[in-house]
Amino acid sequence: MKKLLIVDPYLDVLGGGEEHILSIGKIFEEKGYQVNLFWHDESILKALQERLSIRTENFSIEKNERKGTGYDILLYITDGSYFFPQAKKNYVFCMYPQKTLYKSNLLNKLKWKNWNFFANSKYTSSYISEWVGKETDVIYPYIPDEIFERYSPISSKKKVILSVGRFFSHLHAKNQHLLIDAFNRLQKNHSMFQDFQLVLIGGVKKEDENYFNKVLELSKSNPSISVMKNAPYETVLSYYSRASIYWHASGLGSDLAGRPEATEHLGITILEAMACGLITFAYNSGGPKETIENGKTGFLYNSIDELVEKTAKVFSNKQELAEISKRAFDSCKKTFLYEVFEKNVENYFFSNLTI
Repeated sequence: MKKLLIVDPYLDVLGGGEEHILSIGKIFEEKGYQVNLFWHDESILKALQERLSIRTENFSIEKNERKGTGYDILLYITDGSYFFPQAKKNYVFCMYPQKTLYKSNLLNKLKWKNWNFFANSKYTSSYISEWVGKETDVIYPYIPDEIFERYSPISSKKKVILSVGRFFSHLHAKNQHLLIDAFNRLQKNHSMFQDFQLVLIGGVKKEDENYFNKVLELSKSNPSISVMKNAPYETVLSYYSRASIYWHASGLGSDLAGRPEATEHLGITILEAMACGLITFAYNSGGPKETIENGKTGFLYNSIDELVEKTAKVFSNKQELAEISKRAFDSCKKTFLYEVFEKNVENYFFSNLTI
């Protein structure tokens, strides 16, 4: 049996990037490959099953071999360290346009000769191609059918503003503390939002507890704000179904010219919200600029003040809301269906695969 090894040092983050690379692994499994995950603890398999939508019950843990010896395919998410890979075909999956992960020194250039690079978005790809001097293809993730099935007309949704994303304060932080500030301003300045709720849902790693506690403390000043950590996948789906507005603030307040990794590289939760018919607002940078057609399928903003005022203005026009909601759904179906993802994976990995 042919074998695929996935090496992801961030596997326990259980985020969109992990869902993305594991879904690629799932297609290899369907093609008859044994899929192994390089990790130190087999309990990660249970965590993946509980928190992500990918079925990984047939995946196995590889505790010893990191370089791909004895494997046909190696998929690697880099933490900035590189090695001379030993699999027959070797790929680096680029999730973050963080320059320190792609240092172009002589030794790395030698190691990169046996690596192929692909990325999660055009935004990420543009930086990686420049830094490593190699073509970097793009494979977008897909949105599960069960999310598209949660779509409902905006007229049937509840007065809920939702934001989904891990609670942390580095890299492409989701800036939930800024969303609390925006919501407080929205309710203060626009009476029509007095009976709205803000719901913040996200995972929390041990090292990020301090930031989560900061957000939790800020939320206590307003009983209309709910903060949920490590919520089950079904809970997230239920809020996608009933919320009417989606807010995303990754990149807001950051120096993106010097730190392109500080914004959303793609924004899978933004796309999931659009697929469920939510009216989506994202900071005008990175991945969202690729996936949101401003004013047509959602909205881009440049400041907290603009987020607040755009939300108020848009929500006063019910007919426009319905049209944007439907266009967002249609846009996601065009690009992020599983069938599109499967075709892209097959074209990239299998069209010239002779092993």
